[in-house]
Amino acid sequence: EDIVLDGAVSPDGRTLVAVGVAESDDGFESRLQIWDLSTHTLARVVPSPAGLLTTADFSDDGRQLVTQGGPRMDGTDRTDALIWDTASWTPVGDPWILDQPYLTDGLLVVSPDGERIATITVDETVQAWTVDDRRPLGPPLRPDVGPPTALAFASDGTLAIAGDASRVVLVNPDSGTEQPPMRLPDGR
Repeated sequence: EDIVLDGAVSPDGRTLVAVGVAESDDGFESRLQIWDLSTHTLARVVPSPAGLLTTADFSDDGRQLVTQGGPRMDGTDRTDALIWDTASWTPVGDPWILDQPYLTDGLLVVSPDGERIATITVDETVQAWTVDDRRPLGPPLRPDVGPPTALAFASDGTLAIAGDASRVVLVNPDSGTEQPPMRLPDGR
């Protein structure tokens, strides 16, 4: 029986992808469950080469799914990203090491165009990358919001970063240019 840790619905509303782990003879294995929402049936199960998957996010065109992988059964402790081609449900390249050690679940976001990802790192910064060449978009971002707790990309590529200091800031991940922080009402 799978333990589902996250899910994502394709932009066309036809597919649900559930990421999680299942107990196996060797411990645990991580995998994608691909569900056909028109028939409410499990269409496919795909094993993951990127540790225990904890997060999934589609690009707006639905051609790619980005998953966050974490700890592995061999004791390796790191944060991985894995890009999936949704036409074949195969990984595009090897798992991509984003940070070591693994911080926590749910910290990876993908831009609407599928060309960038961003994550919170263990040193309490935010790093954005380009998907095609897997390169950082400039230095790590350190906005004045306290330790970052949540991320979201806007449709124009701006990155929203929320922190535990009850503030949110919008940042251009290419230049690092920040808009003035917004204070959240009623605390966090």
